Amino acid sequence: MTQKPHPQQTLQQQLLINGGDTPESYIYKGGYSGGDSNNDPLPMAEIPVVDLSQLSSSPGGEAALYEFRLALSSWGCFQATNHGISSSFLDQMRQISEQFFALPMEEKNRYYREIDGHEGYGSDLILSEHQILDWTDRLYLVVNPEDERKLKFWPENPPSFREDLHEFTIKVKEIIENVLIAMAESLKVEPKSFSEQVGKRPVLVTRFNFYPPCSSPHLVLGLKEHSDGSDECFL
Repeated sequence: MTQKPHPQQTLQQQLLINGGDTPESYIYKGGYSGGDSNNDPLPMAEIPVVDLSQLSSSPGGEAALYEFRLALSSWGCFQATNHGISSSFLDQMRQISEQFFALPMEEKNRYYREIDGHEGYGSDLILSEHQILDWTDRLYLVVNPEDERKLKFWPENPPSFREDLHEFTIKVKEIIENVLIAMAESLKVEPKSFSEQVGKRPVLVTRFNFYPPCSSPHLVLGLKEHSDGSDECFL
């Protein structure tokens, strides 16, 4: 018999309590198979790839803008390349994420989210005893506007975490601005049409996810189907 999760327990803590077995509250019964009978992964969708360095209203960039518009009108999302963030810095961001989740539970709990709050370290909010939970722990932080950051939830270990996340936020804001301008140019409207609607203080949040090893991976979902708020940009 598995123990019901406590509202203030992470998935990692529940696994320790259950001896590593998959808690019942994470299993999708009848609604998800995780692939075929051999547990093969589902095929990956080939979403559009957009080279951001090619997006320009100049004659040489018209074709790229057309493909960009097509990607947004058909898919609504795309994979960005040549976005200006170096591979080494992205590796650094992944590294500080891994280092944080590898910390002792006592250290991570210093940044645990408040009851019924979203910011900080934790897992799904428990809203119902019949709720199926995501197979993930996460660190969820508001990064912009800067004066709305709750630094009590920003880890001080690893030591470079805060500085790296601040630099990452600046770089992503630049990308967002460039993408919004490209969207306007692809529609042949004023370049600042969308960025002016977003405003000078867009709400940006970042979410670091950690997926512990699972004894029944074909029965769980790391992140269930969802939609993000239209007034937020997720890093």
